[in-house]
Amino acid sequence: MKGFSEKMFPCYQEMQEKQEARAHLRKRFLGFLARQDGKHVGIKMLEGDRTLSATFRSCDAALTQVVVSDLETGLGKQKTARIRVSDSLFLSFKNE
Repeated sequence: MKGFSEKMFPCYQEMQEKQEARAHLRKRFLGFLARQDGKHVGIKMLEGDRTLSATFRSCDAALTQVVVSDLETGLGKQKTARIRVSDSLFLSFKNE
């Protein structure tokens, strides 16, 4: 920014530190998701009182959809499926 001065924006340093902290946490979170490929995931759904079992494959950048394989449902096993995160309460990964 031309003519930028910290006197003009006294909270600039604090904003910069918060942004760096958010970037660090986001990078760690995305790294965690990348390491989950091929691992078991439990998916607690909003509808009904059940937790589905599947193998985690990937998710979109905004974490609005999750792609899984070998999804076990009441109707049988689905080879692949895309699940909207908004239809679930949480996803649980086993700590290995």
